[in-house]
Amino acid sequence: FFEQSWLKFLRRPTHFVMIETWNEFHEGTDIAESREYGRQYIELTRKYSDRFKKGWKPEWPKGSFHNASVVAATPDLAAGQGGLLLVLPEDGQIRLQNQAGRKAWVGAPFRGAGGSYVYFAVDDSFKGNALLNLTVEVEYFDTMPGRLGVEFDGSDANAPFNGAYSRSDAVKLTGEQRWKTASFNLQAARFLNSQNGGADFRLVAEGSTVPISKVTLAREKVRSFRRAE
Repeated sequence: FFEQSWLKFLRRPTHFVMIETWNEFHEGTDIAESREYGRQYIELTRKYSDRFKKGWKPEWPKGSFHNASVVAATPDLAAGQGGLLLVLPEDGQIRLQNQAGRKAWVGAPFRGAGGSYVYFAVDDSFKGNALLNLTVEVEYFDTMPGRLGVEFDGSDANAPFNGAYSRSDAVKLTGEQRWKTASFNLQAARFLNSQNGGADFRLVAEGSTVPISKVTLAREKVRSFRRAE
C-alpha cells in the first residue's frame, strides 16, 4: 500500500507530498524503524522521495488493455474481465435485477445524496501518463423523470477533492419506460483512483433509480454528448 500510494502520487505529482504517520504503531501505519520491519519504510521513503525530487514518473503497467481502444462492463461479465471493474463503496451499493429482458445494476439511494451512484475503476493497463480524453457510453432503462450524468477523476480545479469528481454534461430522464443509450464526454481525465473505493468515475442518477445494463469507455472519442435515443 505504501509503495502503491507513492506510485499513484508520482504519476500526477503536486509540488509537495505529506507522509503520515511516523510512529502510529497501534494503527499499523508507522514508517519509523520497528522490530517487525526494521528500516524498510524509512528506506522506501528515501527511495521515492529521491525519485520525486528528480521528477521521475513511473510507467503504467502493460497488460491486457494496454492497446485497447474500448473497455466495458456488464452484469454478465466477470469482475474486471472487460477492463472496467464495478466498485462498491459505502455510497455505491447496487442490486441486480432483470429489467425488460436485460440484467441490470441499480444503485441504492444513499443517505443525503439525493440520488444514487454506480462506481467503476479502469484497468491500469488502459491508462497512460498523459491526461485522457474519453467517451463513456451507458445503456440504461428510463424508469422515471430525473437526470443521469458522470463524475470522473479529472482536472477541474473547482470540482470536489481537487478534481476527483469533475462533471460531464448530463442527460434528462423522462420516464419513457424503455432502454436508451447516452454518451458523455470526459475531458482531461487523470484516473488515479481518487474517488470513493478507489474508483475512477461514477454514474450519478438524480431524482430517479436507473437500471444500467452496460457501460463502455472509449479513447479519443470526444464530442458533444448524444441525447438519449
